[in-house]
Amino acid sequence: MIIKKILYTLLLIAYLRIGNFFPVQYVDQIYLYETLKNNSTFQLFTLFFQGRYFLFSIFSLGILPNINASVIMQFLVSIIPFFKQIQKEEGENGRKKITQYTRYLTVLISFYYSGLIAILLKPYVFDYTFAKAIEIFLILSAGSIVTMWFSELITEKGIGNGSSLIIFINITSSLPKNLELFLIPKLEISKILIILLSLVGIIFVQNSTKIVPILSTKSMMSNSNTNYLTNQSYIPFRLIQGGVFPIIFATTFLTLFVNIFGHIIFFKNFIEFSSIFLYFGLILLFNLFYSGISLNADELTEDLNKMGFIVPDIRPGLQTKQYILQITNRLSLLGGLFLAIIATTPNLIGYFDKNVDILRSFSATSLLILVGVAIDLNRQIRASLLSEYYKTII
Repeated sequence: MIIKKILYTLLLIAYLRIGNFFPVQYVDQIYLYETLKNNSTFQLFTLFFQGRYFLFSIFSLGILPNINASVIMQFLVSIIPFFKQIQKEEGENGRKKITQYTRYLTVLISFYYSGLIAILLKPYVFDYTFAKAIEIFLILSAGSIVTMWFSELITEKGIGNGSSLIIFINITSSLPKNLELFLIPKLEISKILIILLSLVGIIFVQNSTKIVPILSTKSMMSNSNTNYLTNQSYIPFRLIQGGVFPIIFATTFLTLFVNIFGHIIFFKNFIEFSSIFLYFGLILLFNLFYSGISLNADELTEDLNKMGFIVPDIRPGLQTKQYILQITNRLSLLGGLFLAIIATTPNLIGYFDKNVDILRSFSATSLLILVGVAIDLNRQIRASLLSEYYKTII
């Protein structure tokens, strides 16, 4: 079963990768690339959503509209009672409805991006006409919707999260070129140490967890002589609760910001420098937001009360909720700062010293996403193998 899931996932990813090499017709690919190649935001977008080779292809929008739609829907669910009620009270049917709304929103965002690109591409299209613009619009929209469909199929029937896995594959395809640019000009032990230390540090932080012990009130009230402290359970709080999603979300919104304001004269001279700090702030914000969604203090407190568990030395109810919030807020801040510093430092150094601009080609952002997705993928594979093992012995 696990082999079928892996093969199914690889087949869908192969379709998407092959599609990245089918160019959109009418577009002057060389002129477009030469115009945009020195734009750092464009480089980041290409790395995440296309991979090693830039080609304005049928899948150029990739998973970007679906990620934007997911962020917006998660935000709406957290602040609008209607969506919150659907998700909480309707169970599986509610989650399916939210997923359907996300699909509709993805289509609308795809239309927006495709229409905007079809207009902005006018200088790069041979004999630009309205009919050609419509054709480009339809091709990009269809490519984005197909990518969303494949992503959902991977999540439901394959292995791993479809969106993050697609980005993982795109970054992986860029690794040989980036390693060549980083190491070949002058091979130094220090460069190899930077990569190894970065990997070790990222793996350590990605797996860092705070363990909070909880006790069963039934065990404490039991008349047996068994020491209830030996029967403790634990709640694990991950340092980076949102995984790689804060960086992915921040990247998509940064791309949107540059697309909107990059042509305004006031921003044009400062867009690259200001985008670094915007990127830093967005990562902090999305990490806090995603941590709050992934681990709701109200729901966790309520579940502990229902199951008859308490945190030692903490009163049930309001004090438990405040204690959980204190832990999650501290971890979110520390984890967000780590992600933001790692993601923005290479760009900040490269902005002031063009001689070390090569740091951008091998940024720790890529390593963060690669390690995070690999860890999650490993957990899912191990869980699937364990599930299959128990099925065979029952």
